[in-house]
Parts: sequence; structure tokens; C-alpha cells
Amino acid sequence: MTMSIETLASNTENNGIKTVCAWLRVLQKLRNLPALGLRAFSGIVSAFFQSRPFKSQFSLRRSALGVFVSSAFLGVSTPALAQLVGQPDPTFNGSGVLVASLFPGTIEQRFADMVVQPDGKTVVVASCNTTGGQLPSVDDGWGFCAFRYNLDGAVDTTFGVNGRWKARDRNSPSSLQTYDSFANSVALQSDGSIVIAGVCRNNEGCLALLTPAGLSASVFRRVSATFISNFAGSPIKVAIQSDKKILLVAVVNAQPAVARFSALGVLDSTYGTAGVASATSPTTPAGLHYYILRDAYVDPTSGKLLGVALRSLVAGSNAEIFRFDTNGAIDGTFDADGFVSVLLSSANTRADAFSFAPRADGGVEVAVLGNPGAAVEIKLGSIRRLANGAADINHGTNGLRWSSVDYAAPCQFEAAKTLPDKKTVFAGHTSVNIAGTWRAAYDVCRVRLNSDLTIDSSFDAGPTLFSSGVSYGGYDSSLKIAVGKDAKLIIADGCKPDDLSSTARNFCMQRYDYLSSDNCYDIDGDGLVNPLVDGLALVRAQLGLRGNAVTDGLGISSSAPRKDWRALREFMIFSCGMRGL
Repeated sequence: MTMSIETLASNTENNGIKTVCAWLRVLQKLRNLPALGLRAFSGIVSAFFQSRPFKSQFSLRRSALGVFVSSAFLGVSTPALAQLVGQPDPTFNGSGVLVASLFPGTIEQRFADMVVQPDGKTVVVASCNTTGGQLPSVDDGWGFCAFRYNLDGAVDTTFGVNGRWKARDRNSPSSLQTYDSFANSVALQSDGSIVIAGVCRNNEGCLALLTPAGLSASVFRRVSATFISNFAGSPIKVAIQSDKKILLVAVVNAQPAVARFSALGVLDSTYGTAGVASATSPTTPAGLHYYILRDAYVDPTSGKLLGVALRSLVAGSNAEIFRFDTNGAIDGTFDADGFVSVLLSSANTRADAFSFAPRADGGVEVAVLGNPGAAVEIKLGSIRRLANGAADINHGTNGLRWSSVDYAAPCQFEAAKTLPDKKTVFAGHTSVNIAGTWRAAYDVCRVRLNSDLTIDSSFDAGPTLFSSGVSYGGYDSSLKIAVGKDAKLIIADGCKPDDLSSTARNFCMQRYDYLSSDNCYDIDGDGLVNPLVDGLALVRAQLGLRGNAVTDGLGISSSAPRKDWRALREFMIFSCGMRGL
């Protein structure tokens, strides 16, 4: 929806606004002059924002500045793009949906994780059981696999060999003896190198390091015989420090454990004890059913590692958040003992903790589901904790808040991700009736919740809560959610054809448009729409400036929640729908 200057001027009796409209017409004509360079035009725009007519009309709270700048002046659509929110992105594989066999000659494949590169390409990792001469026979069997997809959904043939990479654990690079290896997670180092973590021989934690081009740099560095993911179903997660050091996080003997490697994949003996750190929750009771690691990340400010696990007991389930210091010690400044335990269900019902999201105040938010009380359906919710681990008392009860959305048919939620706009997307699989039998894990379903956990009815083009995409069949591997370039929402999983008797195993990925309908004109988030700050930042970004070229000289208040280019860029993408930043 683009508002013309003529429409804006004709709908007001304010002579000042009419004057500004007249100047905007002049600016539009100047912008179309091919002889006028970008720098010169930017200077004219800056002078316009300093002019008396403009300043006298737009020193207002939540004023129409954004309409002037983005609609009338630059011709940018306002956030009235809600009709696209949650819809498949047709620029991805023609339909928004990709179904592929990851590796030729694969007997079976298990999708594990994905990560989106800064250029928008998606790196996918899986465990692949190959045969049939596609690789040297020594590499047949279960191994780590990696693939890369371009923005349009095509395989990136510049990655690895024809877009693919596979390796198995072996005693040495030249050894003919290999071992089954299963990938769990993937992360990027700052130089674009790719780190894959998983389980190798004897259930030992291990990693493989790939170059940005998808070639082996350091393959299968195992931790030690004591670093074993020995709790059934608990994966090994990988997180990267700012200095590119690699952290592998696992559950060892029903407690969190961390191993640190150098940027090149060498075990760091200065971390913890001989490179491995572990800690026991002070509240771990008897009767533990299982302890499953769900997510881990390195706080970008403090460099400390945070993890969240699901702890299932005879009497119910808890989400447990833990934090390790940079030297491998459990961080006693986090809720006094390094651990936070939050009851999700007091009965033997479905509960889960999904993923972390860092908060601007240094705290964390964890998306969860659980049972808030007897005779109540299982609900979606979130935990919010401050930087010191204390509960955010403004969020629900003791930092735990439940939504009105049930975990039930038609959607069984299995993953969640909180986005930079503070909204959370939950995704899972529908339950469908096939030949009189209800089967779970079929089509993908999703819902977006606002920051207060109310349903965001603008998602998926209206109030419809769920919608199905490609038929994912009865095989669920590891559903994951990621954010792509230009606010694209990506959901991926293992899948197979609708014929549930088929032995075929595929990889399925859907990409959606994700645009917020929030007011986007308060760019720095200080509660004011200031033409010399918010307006100029918008114009500079739309004119192609980036980084300090956008923020220099704006005079953003020190109390504003968004001050640097990275924060402004995220807001412009997710709340303004601005592409290509």
C-alpha cells in the first residue's frame, strides 16, 4: 500500500504539511536526475530534515513521519504487507517448498540441523547411510553429511563436491578403517567455516570442521572416552565463541558437560579439566527418567555458555537452564548456583523446552510447552530470566507465562524460535486420519505468538491458526526453524512420501515470508519518532548506505534499545519489511 504525496496533501488542511509535501515533490524529481550522485542527494535529504517546515511539523510522538519518508517520498510499501505473512515464498524452488534426496545412493538419511549463512545460503547437515558406489566403499555406511542451498532453493554446486560433502569417523585421514558417525548440530565460525557436531564411535562426542567451500579442514576430532552422550535421545550441540573457539555441549551421566576446542579443532586443555567441564544440578532429585539437552548458545556480550535441558521426573518435568563461565566453571552469579529449574508439568504429561533467545537486557527467553495445572490442556509458553538468572516478574508468574494455544490435534508442536521482533514461531506436525487411523507427524503446522503470547492473527494471512504445507509423511527426524535473509522463515525436517509403507527418506524444507505488521517508524525504539534520527536512518538505509554510514551523526540516545547498525537493521527487516539490507 503506497500513499502518494498528492493523496497525503489533499487529506490535510495543515499548511505546514502541504509545504512539506511540496518539498517532497521536489526531492522526488531530484532523485530521478541521473546526474545527481547518491552522496549529493543524501546531503540534500539531510538538509531537508533540518529545515524549519519539516521540524515544525514532525516533532511528534508516533507521527506520520514514516508515511512521509517510506510511502510518499521513497515509494516503499508500509507495513501493510500482512497478506504475505506466513505464506510460502514463491522465489524458493518456485513454490516455497523443497523435497529432495540429500545424497545420491542413500539408503536412509536423517536430517539433523541447518544454519543460514550471512549471504542467505542455507547449510543443511544430516546423517547419511550411503551405498552403491556413490563414494569410495570405505565411506559407505552412516556418516556426517552436509549440503548447501542457494537462495532460490537450488543446490549450490560450489560447495563440497557438486554441492555435497560426506565423511565418516576414522583413525586418521588415510585410514581405511571407518566408523558410523551421526550428526546432531551445525554452527558457523566468523570466517564462514562450518562446524558439525555429533556422535562417533562408542557414542563419543566429536566434531568435523569444514572450510567455507565445504571441504574437510579437520575431520572427526573426538573429545575423550569420558565425553559420551550416554543419555538416550540427547543430542550434542555446538556453539561458537567470538574468538572462533568451539564448544561441544552434551549430557554426560545425566548432567551437562562442555568440551572446548580451538578454532582449528584441537581440544583446549586450559578449559575445565583437560578440556572438559561438567556440573551437577543442586536440585537433581531421585527418580530421573531422562535429561535431554535442547539448546545451547554463547552469550555475545559476556562470552558465557548457556544451555537448556528438559529434565523428566517421576512426578513431572522441568526446564533446566544452566550457565558456564568462560573458563569452564559453572557460573555462580547465575541464580546463585548456575542453574535455574522451572516446573513445566507436575503430572506425567507432555512437556518440552525448545530454544533460547537472547534478550536486550542480557537475559534469556526459552520457548516451552507444558501443563499449567490439573485438568488443563497442555499449552505453549515461555520462560523469561534476567541476566543474573532471576525471574522476570513482569512475565506471567515467576517468569513463566502460558498462552491460550493447546498442544493437541490438529498440531503437535516440536520446535520453536523467538525472532528479533520478540515474536515466537512454534512449528510441529498435524494429526491426520488415514484409512481410519489417526497418524501424527504428517503435515507441517505453525503458529506465531506475540511477545505477550497472544495469537498473532496477522500470521498466515488471517486468523487461521494452522495450515498445512507439503505432506511430510509418517517419518519425523528433527524439525528445525531458522531465519533466512530478508526475514525469511525456514522450517525443515526429514520426510518421506505420502505412502507410509515406502522406505524412501527425503529432506523437506519450506520457506515463508515473515514480515511484522508493527509500526516501524520508531527506528531506535526510544518511544519517539524523530525526523533527525528515525527518519534519516530510514532514508540512509533505503539509499543503500550501511553500517556506520547509517548511524554516524544521528545522535541516538544512550537509553534507546537500538543504537548500532546491527540492531537497526534487524528492526528494519522484521518490523518494516525492508528487503536487501
